[in-house]
Amino acid sequence: MRTLRDLPPSEVERIQKHTFQLRESGMSYLKITQELAEEFNVSVSKATVLRWCKGKHNTFNKTKRINLNPSPELAYIVGAYLGDASVSERNYQYRIRLKVIDRDFAQSFERALKGIGAKPRIGFEHNQDRTDRW
Repeated sequence: MRTLRDLPPSEVERIQKHTFQLRESGMSYLKITQELAEEFNVSVSKATVLRWCKGKHNTFNKTKRINLNPSPELAYIVGAYLGDASVSERNYQYRIRLKVIDRDFAQSFERALKGIGAKPRIGFEHNQDRTDRW
């Protein structure tokens, strides 16, 4: 049996929406947990279902959604990633990093990230062993 922590955010959102539908149909909290276990093979506690349904907890309060629809900004980001950038992930939090000598390139990349709804930070890295980078 899986737990919510093991699932990607998209599947947790689907489970949460299904929970709301089951509760609106008049199903009890305990019956909802059993239904979720059968349908999604996931263990959700009765307390979690209760908090979701009463609106006391939202799993996605801290999640920043960005616009990943095809756009020139997204194309620019993908191109930079394939060239000079890198991506890392930890607990479903993704970080894209670009280190370049050219300040204009770094600022264009920053504008593209802002264009899709991200909140990038730009900084200067001084390293004696390498060329200074943005």
